[in-house]
Amino acid sequence: MTTSLAEKRRKLFLKEKEKHEDVNALIRNNIEKDVDVYFNDNGDILQIGHGKRRKNKKELKITMKREQVNILEGKNWNLYKIEKDPIEDNVFSIQLRPTENLFVKSEEEFLQKIETGNKRDSEIIITIKEYYVRIEMSKKAKNIFKGKENVSIKGSKVLKFYFTAENDPHYMIHGINVFLKDLIKEEAVEVKTPLDVTHCDVYTYKLFDKYVRT
Repeated sequence: MTTSLAEKRRKLFLKEKEKHEDVNALIRNNIEKDVDVYFNDNGDILQIGHGKRRKNKKELKITMKREQVNILEGKNWNLYKIEKDPIEDNVFSIQLRPTENLFVKSEEEFLQKIETGNKRDSEIIITIKEYYVRIEMSKKAKNIFKGKENVSIKGSKVLKFYFTAENDPHYMIHGINVFLKDLIKEEAVEVKTPLDVTHCDVYTYKLFDKYVRT
């Protein structure tokens, strides 16, 4: 079965190659060709590319130009959405989500700024370097989850961090998500960023009592 699939791909490649001057032209064409984008009614981006996906009734699929989706390269898809043109039918674009939608989770839950300070007695410590972010959980906080499976806190299994322009929380620059289970298991979780976020302010939902930036 695997051999037949490989042979099928090889024949398809040779057929496509015949349409182009050389292999480089074929590769360039594949890089530049249109791509499929899957999303839901809320505009959440679920998948980009031509890989197979079992699409359910609540999912939508459109085909976009490669240059349209390049805006998402190295970015957190959660900060963007697919938006339909209010005038032109079947015309869609990728737009940055309004910051207000991110900063108000519910009437009772707001994002809080993580202030710089001493990590003593803090539960979540975030260290921001030029092109990566290091997040760790204190031993005291880890003990809360000791021996537990399917851990969550206040109904969430993910910690979300939003990087904004300094002193301007309405200008979103980048965002990262970190799984709670990884923070419990590892000494620290390091996430690379596509741009320098050292001069950004950082916000998060207050799932723990005390956060600190070092």
